Amino acid sequence: MDLSGSGLLLVGPGRAGSALARSWTAAGGILLAVVGRTRARAEEAGRRLGAKEAVAIEEVSGLRGDVLALAVPDDRIPEVAEALASRVSAPFAYHLSGALAAQELAPLRGACGAIGSLHPLQVFTGAASETWRGVLVAVEGDAAAVARG
Repeated sequence: MDLSGSGLLLVGPGRAGSALARSWTAAGGILLAVVGRTRARAEEAGRRLGAKEAVAIEEVSGLRGDVLALAVPDDRIPEVAEALASRVSAPFAYHLSGALAAQELAPLRGACGAIGSLHPLQVFTGAASETWRGVLVAVEGDAAAVARG
């Protein structure tokens, strides 16, 4: 997939999120921002992944991108979606939970055109070279998000 110039906003730079960011940039996309629980964690991940910006979640304001990806623990998805609803903008928003439906992102409907979930059929180990290349991914959500996913 060619993502030339397409901007990703990554919330949660853990194993799955970092692997997604590496795949995104390898396909020509731009990692616009990494959002972490703390500024220090976001900045460390931002340097490692080549992000244009790195902020703590409580500092997010006016972030815009092509895709918003929430790579946070399952039990935090609704809370994080609610917290970001008035502070981000992207045509598409996805979470990376393998167990929850896209509906968990409902608070983002006003800020994002379509919501979906990406369910990678793989466990990510956190290896520095790990990507989503070759990983089977189930996509669920709004028709536009599924088509884009």
